[in-house]
Amino acid sequence: MYRLLGGILVFVGSAASIYFAAYSGDQGGITPFYLQIAVVLAYAPLSVSLIIIHLLWQWASSRHHG
Repeated sequence: MYRLLGGILVFVGSAASIYFAAYSGDQGGITPFYLQIAVVLAYAPLSVSLIIIHLLWQWASSRHHG
């Protein structure tokens, strides 16, 4: 599930970056660069938090059943 959410986030961020580069005249400029950084900074904590939630869920499930 977290891979799907992360993939959607990266796709939307990249699409927005391409849009800004194509229609703002800022091709290869600072706007797409900052947007890509924002995407990475949003994706990394999301991935880490979802992995931690998954591990805690597995731990709680094994503790409950075992």
